Amino acid sequence: MTYLICAQEKAAYFWRRWERRLNWAECREAQAIESVLRQTPVSTLFFAHWSSKVPAEITDNYTCINFHCTDLPYGRGCCPVQNLILRGKTETMVTAHLMTSEYDAGDILCKRPMSLLGGGDEIYDRLGALVVDMVHDIAANLDMYMAGKISQAEEGKWKGLKEEPFEKRGPHQSVIWSSNVPDAFDFIRCHDAEGYPSAFTEIAGLRYTFSNPVLRPDGIEAHVKITEVDDAGR
Repeated sequence: MTYLICAQEKAAYFWRRWERRLNWAECREAQAIESVLRQTPVSTLFFAHWSSKVPAEITDNYTCINFHCTDLPYGRGCCPVQNLILRGKTETMVTAHLMTSEYDAGDILCKRPMSLLGGGDEIYDRLGALVVDMVHDIAANLDMYMAGKISQAEEGKWKGLKEEPFEKRGPHQSVIWSSNVPDAFDFIRCHDAEGYPSAFTEIAGLRYTFSNPVLRPDGIEAHVKITEVDDAGR
């Protein structure tokens, strides 16, 4: 039996934790999945960090499992870490669920708690370690998890979770808007992760980009990069 682990190349936080094992194939690009499936007798696909739509001919014919770092059905959609922190959340659940034609809507296999404290890279490193553990646990006990799966409608009713979808955050939403120090700290740290646009502000034709924030009793200390804003606003 062969499993396929799928995570985008930019998901360095996951690949740093992943160790190649026997009976596992890897895929880092959406266009490569079908090629791998033609060449390898895969039984189950795991998606650790994947933003591309997976074709229905794959989700309909294979067991496809995705990992989403919200307490589903709450928080379906994009940029869950950023959206959670900006809503004042300090912890979350990482949900393993079956994939369907609808994003983040399939039956739930299991959940694991995770802290949202720390810097963006620290949070993603924590997420990578947790997802790797969950992948191997589910692969070793797949029949048990499949037998105990629960629909998101049932889960939401049982736990009182509302279906609040999360929208994708664009680079223009990285402009600091916070009006107090704790909120500004959360804004900077949740954008301070590899592969995501850093928090910034612009004053008199200069862009101030912030990283590595530290919250002190008297304010925030952070690294600041100052660049000129060109005619295209970059």
